Amino acid sequence: MPYFENTAGHLEVEPAGFLRLTWHSAHTQQREGVRPLLECALQALRETGLERALIDQRARLIHREEDAVWMLLDYFPRLMAQTHYRYGAYLESAEFFTRNETRYLMAEAHTRYGVPCRYFGTEAEAVVWLLRQEVG
Repeated sequence: MPYFENTAGHLEVEPAGFLRLTWHSAHTQQREGVRPLLECALQALRETGLERALIDQRARLIHREEDAVWMLLDYFPRLMAQTHYRYGAYLESAEFFTRNETRYLMAEAHTRYGVPCRYFGTEAEAVVWLLRQEVG
């Protein structure tokens, strides 16, 4: 059962000890849902104390410029200041522009705020890596 769901995607707290953020299909995704989804992810990480997250972007649309700027200047600083987030496993979009946008945005977030990010081609690889990371 999802922790939260809206038109952009859904969140689940996995029993194995990580937060899963899955972006909905590009056919159903509504851009207005991006910020509420990410705010709820921040809240979930604060409330649960989880340090690991799996971010499934395989179906994600490219972000609007104003959302990308908001993430970089507002969301990521709060993510690192208000949570114990230490490990992010990203399943990349097959779409060229979305993949490149993600890589640029996450490189900037890592440089500016230390946001952790590692990319994977399959969910199985991402989950195995997440579960091997020390928490606590």
